[in-house]
Amino acid sequence: MIISWLFFKAHYSLPIVISFIPVFIGTLISTYYDLQLNVFGLFCALISVMFTAFYQILVEYYQKAYNCDSLQLLFYQAPLSGLMLLFFLPFFEPISDLGKFMTYDMMFLISLCGMVAFFVNFSIFWVIGNLSAVAYNMIGHSKTLLIIFIGSFIFREPLNQRQMSASSSYAIGIDVGTGSVRCMIFDEKWTPVVQCQKPILTYHSASAPLEYEQSSTDIWQAICYCVRQCLELGSFTSEQVGLIRSIGFDATCSLVVLDEKYEPVSVSRSGNDEQNIIMWLDHRAHAEATIINSSADEVLQNFGGKISLEMQPGKLMWLKRNLSKEQWTRANHFFDLPDYLHFRATNQLDRSLCSSVCKLCYRSSETQHGWDENFWAKFDLDDLMKNNGEKLGQLVRKPFSKSNTDVLSKKAADELGLPEGIHIGTPLIDAYAGALGGLACKSPIVDAHLSERLIIVAGTSSCFMACSEKAVFVPGVWGPHYNVLIPNLWLSEGGQSAAGKSIDHVIQIHPAYNELKQLADEQNRNTFDVLNEILNNLQQKHKIDNVSLLSNDLHMTIDFHGNRSPLADPGLGATIAGLNFDTSLNNLAIQYLTVVQAVAYDSRHIIETMTKSGHHFRVVQICGGLARLGLLTQIIADVVQMPVYVSEPTNDCVLLGAAICGQLIADNERQVEDLLNNIACPIQVYMPDSKIADFHKDKYEIYRLLQQTEMDNRKRMSKYSQI
Repeated sequence: MIISWLFFKAHYSLPIVISFIPVFIGTLISTYYDLQLNVFGLFCALISVMFTAFYQILVEYYQKAYNCDSLQLLFYQAPLSGLMLLFFLPFFEPISDLGKFMTYDMMFLISLCGMVAFFVNFSIFWVIGNLSAVAYNMIGHSKTLLIIFIGSFIFREPLNQRQMSASSSYAIGIDVGTGSVRCMIFDEKWTPVVQCQKPILTYHSASAPLEYEQSSTDIWQAICYCVRQCLELGSFTSEQVGLIRSIGFDATCSLVVLDEKYEPVSVSRSGNDEQNIIMWLDHRAHAEATIINSSADEVLQNFGGKISLEMQPGKLMWLKRNLSKEQWTRANHFFDLPDYLHFRATNQLDRSLCSSVCKLCYRSSETQHGWDENFWAKFDLDDLMKNNGEKLGQLVRKPFSKSNTDVLSKKAADELGLPEGIHIGTPLIDAYAGALGGLACKSPIVDAHLSERLIIVAGTSSCFMACSEKAVFVPGVWGPHYNVLIPNLWLSEGGQSAAGKSIDHVIQIHPAYNELKQLADEQNRNTFDVLNEILNNLQQKHKIDNVSLLSNDLHMTIDFHGNRSPLADPGLGATIAGLNFDTSLNNLAIQYLTVVQAVAYDSRHIIETMTKSGHHFRVVQICGGLARLGLLTQIIADVVQMPVYVSEPTNDCVLLGAAICGQLIADNERQVEDLLNNIACPIQVYMPDSKIADFHKDKYEIYRLLQQTEMDNRKRMSKYSQI
């Protein structure tokens, strides 16, 4: 309208001008509160609007100036547009990938799009020629509404209330991983709005290779940075910040130590109080965990018969035995890291069932809740039980429980840049948050119960999370734990100490790694994409039906950091069979394929053991960093012969789970399941290939044979060990 008035002397009546006011306001609100609003996108949109406006006005001008109809102008304009696109196409589209579109289905869809495009352009020319560009835009708003509803009902895009009004609510999910803090803000439909990530310090010395430490101060500062950065990147106004309703935390199961004034106490031989966290992957407590496991205490039944040296009892025992008496006496509060974050945000000393049961041997069942004083007394840790277990936590609460004290304190609010009083949910261990977020994804088997869905939270390490209505005891698998994730359900947790870490290790120690890295940098791609391309080329070169067949003569296990489940052997080592002198990129790609298969075979071993003990799975979901490795997901589907699904790349299950636990208040399984079903994040499904099942069956049996050989070798040579 403005362009027509300025350049073409068009005049409009007052009613027409007034009719544009609500359109302008609605467009402004929709744009400002759009989930993907950013400065660059806004700039591109404004340029697009300007060119579109000139285009529509010129369509009207030339039809009237040359007295031609809409078809005449379209037949003149279409070839020119085609030639212009042909010139620019190679610079913006991957020409090398055009071959994948040369299928009958794709050609039909492309032709159909062309026909639709013709009628769209014809309607533009016809409406503008018979009415005006302004009239066309008014009619066009009905097209916008149609697009919104088609996107919602056909492509499952959520209808966002924020784009119809300025009111909304937000939930924050915060994840503290092994090497970084991540924060994501979700809207009321659980759609991601903005995300930020910041690395955190790890203290590790070659002189103490089993010891890994962190700083609670550094972690909290990183959290504050990420929250503030999210608010800035998301251009949150003060009104929008006021609409943040909840914060949920998840973290690794690392041990935090504070004194009576809640200041850090060193867990390091150096005595540096900044190093007040023993990380989850720290293996210093091997001897202490062995002593605890040799006791055969009743508590160990809920940990597959053995606790891991990564759990807190062994580490607490190590601290008392190895630190100075002064340091141990100063240590007045011991937190699992998720519980520390809740304390730091609320200034409340409550603990969560998730951390207390799963990592600190708190007893929880339908009939029993509490610390087992006899268990701790056996290992000279009875001082932890003084004053009703004050040092470990007197009040232990289940997930999704409600408390008036679960609110953001003034001090924490000032540090985070948020208003005081925001609800803080009971925290979760990171893998459990991933499982919760995974259960919020839409299962490809609609009637699958929560207990029939296995969630694999796969990253540096992997956790296999399975719910059950009754206690299922599985050798070498942690649990069953009651009420730690879903109210009134039991949960078992299998694990791989090194999943993604094993894949990275095999790639990085290969002689061709530097060549791979250089090639990836030159092509501006990640190393996995390059390796996958090499494998695809080898598959085509050798004319084989399935890429897995390339590793026919190479076998390996992934026990580089011991075996967590189901063998529960932290000293077990990895085995590789079939190596030769080949140091080429092709050989690196095949070793990469082999270690990915090894992760899948180890997964099958865990799943088989859980199934034999009473679990029943119909579908598997992978979330976490390895969920983006399509090759792994497909191979796991082929190995276990079950559908495997992952969430869409925009949905991070761990952060989603953290945000859900921050907001949800529920007393029973049904309430949680109803919310998860309402979220129903979109998924991508990988179906098993039955034709490759026999190949993987044989390789899996070789995998188990290699593990058994490694155990036999260690047992045979143990009599010579002096380490």
